[in-house]
Amino acid sequence: MKQTTILIMTLFIAYAQSFAQEFKVSIGGEASFHTGIYSEFITNAYGATIRAEIPIINNVGIIITTGTIYSDKDYDIFGIPELKTVIHTNLIPIMIGSKINLSNSLYVLGEAGMNTFLLKTDDVYYVNGSIKISARGEETHESKFGWGVGVGFEMPIIEKVNLDCSAKYQTVRDNYDHFNTRLGISVAL
Repeated sequence: MKQTTILIMTLFIAYAQSFAQEFKVSIGGEASFHTGIYSEFITNAYGATIRAEIPIINNVGIIITTGTIYSDKDYDIFGIPELKTVIHTNLIPIMIGSKINLSNSLYVLGEAGMNTFLLKTDDVYYVNGSIKISARGEETHESKFGWGVGVGFEMPIIEKVNLDCSAKYQTVRDNYDHFNTRLGISVAL
């Protein structure tokens, strides 16, 4: 009976300590490099994301990420260099996933969720002699499911504050795939 009580107490203490990890918030800048078929329309993009990390067991946490990533790209309409528009893209990811700490500094992560793309084109005006073309710009948005996996590391700056660097490949439905790099500051609360 005494050994059973000691075993139960030991398991209880180990279980309670697994929740001793700290809730973290990370804010960072992000660079996104599009690799899918839409890379013709969406160029490299830059923005900011915020990530919350909620510990669930020792070295494993749930992560929730959102933010906004912008891109502008000149596009020749019908391949005519003089007939250009600018495509403005705003990507808003809302992702949830898991982060597994492999060591004190190295981690892997996986996320899945919705990526909302807001696309806007500028008005087009083209005049060449007697040829006049004008078209109003358009605005559209689409939400697409995506998932990604990545690797990262955290390096202490001061107590409870870390430099957080990661790289992730994100695949999004209809080939809106992209490779993301992120540099941020993580704060344990």
